This record gives sequence, C-alpha cells and structure tokens, in this order.
Amino acid sequence: MDPRLWALLNTAAGEVFLRRIWLDCAANVLVLECNLTANGHQNSFRLRFTDCRDLHWQANMPDTSGGDLPALGLFLGQARHHRAAVIYTGGTEMSVLYGQLELER
Repeated sequence: MDPRLWALLNTAAGEVFLRRIWLDCAANVLVLECNLTANGHQNSFRLRFTDCRDLHWQANMPDTSGGDLPALGLFLGQARHHRAAVIYTGGTEMSVLYGQLELER
C-alpha cells in the first residue's frame, strides 16, 4: 500500500477492502468506495479520481459471493496526469491516469 494513503486516512496501517467501483457516464470520474479496518475499527471512505484520461482494467474475478474485495495494493500515483494510480485485488488490476484525487469520508 502507498504510505500516502495511510497519511490521508490518518492511520498507521490497516486492511482496505473495495466495496464498489463507480465510473461516470463520460468515463472521466472514477470512484472507489472502500472500507478500512484498522485498530479493531471499520470506517468507510471514497477515493474520487477526476479528470481521468486513461483507464486500464483487467479482471479475472474470483467468486466473492457478493462480499468486498481485499485491496492487495493501492498506489496513488501522481496527479495532473503524471503517474497512474494502480489498484490490485485478488482478481482485478486497474490503473488510471487522473487529474486530481479527493478523499471523501
């Protein structure tokens, strides 16, 4: 996991699970709805990537029985289209080149 994610979430470490992935109709806003489990507590948050220009998606989805997917790797990249954010789960790999990242709680 990207250490900057922990700084944004104001926690030392934890487990992140993807609940939903949203892409708007124009395909330029990507939202990852997540759960964080840290220190015995669970919190929800969203990572909102705006002004998306390039999205790559590879999915070999395991049977999750409707449950959340553990985020095995979540790297924030760099805004203003400099470096793609990369998200790994057990069956999905995604990268997105974006303009701005917002954390919503």
